Amino acid sequence: MVGELTATLHTFTLAESEGHWHEAGTVSTSVVEGAAPSEVDLRGRWLYVANRGPDTIAVFDAAGGRPVTVKMRIGIDDAQRRG
Repeated sequence: MVGELTATLHTFTLAESEGHWHEAGTVSTSVVEGAAPSEVDLRGRWLYVANRGPDTIAVFDAAGGRPVTVKMRIGIDDAQRRG
């Protein structure tokens, strides 16, 4: 689950014996203040989070069940946008 206003990714584990979820961890989706996560996509072991504002993508390795940051900022700068 992503926190759109906090630019964080929250992971949870299911405690089947208790019948509810526990927060397993929280990681930032951006190093840029004011970023707002807008899309989440899991492709195999890779979890991608797109951030509005700075127009970046954070990449996480989700193979272990708790995402580990691989790359925090992949984006198109203004010079590339102008062509």
